[in-house]
Amino acid sequence: MLEHSSLSDDLKQEICQTAWTALGQDQPQLAAEALRDYAEFTSSEIELAEVWAAMLAWIDDLDHLEREVRRLAQKWANKARVVEQLVRAILKAWSRLPGVQAPASRDSLIGLAVDLLDFCLEEAPPSKPQDRASLFILRARLLLEAGPLGDERALSDYEIALSLCPEDADAWFLLSRHHLFMGRWEKAIRACLEAKNYGFDLLKVSWNLAVASTALLPMTLERAPNLKNLWQDAKNEQFLEEAYTDKKGRLMALGLERIRVSLHSHMIRKGGGWMLVDDEDWVSETVLVQPLSPCHGRILHPCQSEQVADFDDLILWDPQPVHFVELDGQQLPVMRALAVLEQGDAVVRAYPQIRLTEEMLIQFNNALPEGVFFYQGPQTEFTLEAHGKLCWPRTLSAQTVINAVEKQWLALNLDSKA
Repeated sequence: MLEHSSLSDDLKQEICQTAWTALGQDQPQLAAEALRDYAEFTSSEIELAEVWAAMLAWIDDLDHLEREVRRLAQKWANKARVVEQLVRAILKAWSRLPGVQAPASRDSLIGLAVDLLDFCLEEAPPSKPQDRASLFILRARLLLEAGPLGDERALSDYEIALSLCPEDADAWFLLSRHHLFMGRWEKAIRACLEAKNYGFDLLKVSWNLAVASTALLPMTLERAPNLKNLWQDAKNEQFLEEAYTDKKGRLMALGLERIRVSLHSHMIRKGGGWMLVDDEDWVSETVLVQPLSPCHGRILHPCQSEQVADFDDLILWDPQPVHFVELDGQQLPVMRALAVLEQGDAVVRAYPQIRLTEEMLIQFNNALPEGVFFYQGPQTEFTLEAHGKLCWPRTLSAQTVINAVEKQWLALNLDSKA
């Protein structure tokens, strides 16, 4: 191992340049090789600490990542350039977690990153407005991971950042995304239009605007662009070839390929608002959906867990996948549900019963009134011994359905056959 005194400025520059180049080419292993023999200098040389912090973004072991973040923070928590790289590393690692995550807790990596930014902004804020704004934006992004409970503070951070740099297109777009995830469709549109005015990427802007506009219709905003034009800018010409306008002004097309959407406890309920839950109450479930557009459609089967949405409900999702599942050798995207747009035409209620064989299930459902069926999904953590959902059209009364179901259950003697 080299002694501290043997690290010349030229060598330090060469090491950092090699590592930054490797990271810029998405080759963290090459960066690690360049830095491996100089780990001890990350406690004394800020240039090495900064690039080392950036390299942490490729670590999937969250425990290892936390240890490294805490090690560097002991020395550099008052240096914004290092803190920024540490926070970006945490955000990048967090974004790779599969599925829709429960709101980050206070003692999570997200909480640690917030603490780092709190300390840096209070004790040693950068002198340049754009550098301070960058830290406020990072903290707002972290607070989004805390769910609705972090919302108010995140909005305050965006307000401060945009007061420092009002023409920051990235900040306006991230604010738009924040509003989108919180179900504030009008504000999402306005912030996204500001991002567009300051030159943000048209494709990303158009997607965000299309999702928010689909949620908002049939209401309109004075400055809101035409939905058809948005889908054109978002490169969805094939969808537009078959699309028509429904009674609420949404563009829709039949026959689109089914997709998978992750429902979760913080979906926006019809009429607004979330279910504020802690980690133990958090539930997510992936369901098959029949899309009517690239961002909204109807759920094709009942849920096995208790969710805000269920079979036949019209839901909205963010078209950026949260993870992928492998099926028949293909990697299929899973989208994050955002909101319930409309209640479906079916009533869905839990109906705890023993698990039926496929033959028994067909026999039972064939004996029920038209439109009524008992659903049992694949065996999962939700489908234990007592499980199942009963579904029927809203035109039928609940008592009529229950009477018919119980009569057929007894008539077919299912309890003794199962």
